Amino acid sequence: MTSVTESILMSKETKERWSFSIPSINRSKLLLHHGVKSCKLKLPETTGQSATFFIEPELAQMLSLPTFKTEYRVRHTEFGQLFFGPIVGIFINEHWLQRLLSRKNMPICSLYTEVLERNQGLAVFFSLERILWDRGEVIGVVRDTSQPVKVWKEHVLPIPTVIYDRCFGLQGRVGGMNLRKKCDSYGRNIKVINALPKLGKIEIYKICSQNDLLREHLPRWDIFHPETVAFLLEKYPEAYIKPDRLSRGKGVTKVTHTPDGYLVEQRRRSVNYKQLCVTADEVLNRIAYYLKDYPMVIQETIPLQQYKGRPFDFRLLLQKDGSGQWKQTGIAARICGEGSIISGPRSGGEVSTYEEVMKNLPGEQRDKIALSLLNLAKEIAQTIEEQIGLYAELGFDLGVDIHGYIWVIEVNGKPLKVSIERLHNKTITHLAYERPIEYAIYLAGFGGV
Repeated sequence: MTSVTESILMSKETKERWSFSIPSINRSKLLLHHGVKSCKLKLPETTGQSATFFIEPELAQMLSLPTFKTEYRVRHTEFGQLFFGPIVGIFINEHWLQRLLSRKNMPICSLYTEVLERNQGLAVFFSLERILWDRGEVIGVVRDTSQPVKVWKEHVLPIPTVIYDRCFGLQGRVGGMNLRKKCDSYGRNIKVINALPKLGKIEIYKICSQNDLLREHLPRWDIFHPETVAFLLEKYPEAYIKPDRLSRGKGVTKVTHTPDGYLVEQRRRSVNYKQLCVTADEVLNRIAYYLKDYPMVIQETIPLQQYKGRPFDFRLLLQKDGSGQWKQTGIAARICGEGSIISGPRSGGEVSTYEEVMKNLPGEQRDKIALSLLNLAKEIAQTIEEQIGLYAELGFDLGVDIHGYIWVIEVNGKPLKVSIERLHNKTITHLAYERPIEYAIYLAGFGGV
């Protein structure tokens, strides 16, 4: 018997009783699963090609089946097991959960929910504080569709076996690591996507350095050691020094060796900052604040192509779809702001399309570079998964130099969609938020969408 997926409908006799039909099987019991919860269902003797079964209120309560839903799906395996769902956990912080409960408009959460609703599934939003590990449950926030007006409510549900981590910031990373440790020790094969809550620059450079193909696309780089600052600044006459795990351009410093010393460029909040330092130790003082808490890397400056006199790089968003295949969702050109060393749009950069910034190149060359960017991203994604684990999406910061050669700048393991959103393409923006949920449904065993 092969695995099949059917719709199961809530019985109209009572809101607490479920009924469903599956092919007739030669078994006395079925093992039922809903999230991490499991129980057995004793089967009556059946004849014929199919049989109708009922989940009585007591059994539904044991499985924490959602009382407010009118339909769900069941995956039936050849080993006599039934999986109800798809149920997907979305890990966010408590602040955003309270916004949902207070009926604040949060369109991204609604998008996530709609993908599950289209598949008769359930999106469960929760924070670390809401997990009841000893009971295998979460006090989740879900969109209740049983009433004419959809509202967000708290419901006790099983811990989902597939969890999409969208908790950001420093505390989000800490929470994400704690979540993964707990899930690993829980012993119920819970998949948290993505594998790590934050990919560091040093980690990515080391991983890529082990691959002959990828190594050719890395700029020269070193871990930045304060005690060898003079040596490193001589080795890299023009370079970027970056904190390993910070984002939004925080702490990023460009240092250029000049006849009079070292030109230091930074962006502090919304201001572009420049200072000439006479000695290497003075340069060190300019980045000392970040060195207290973060390891740093020094990376040789890439002579990037320019658009209207300003350098640009690309943010390529690679995501898995509902069949588990890597697909390019979108690519955005990020153009450095006037007088700025940062290309990110939240740090003063501008966003444009690939076609616009590359329009001066012949069409054949544009197409070739676009394909090379995608192929390089897929190679990195495969390498990362081989060494770290499962990912649903990766954001690649890639540069094309004045000779048309492609360079890896950074890879983001929990990418924001800011650059992609600022392309103002509704189709691409919706895909960017829907694909990870479609992949989560696939991981939960309910096929493509």
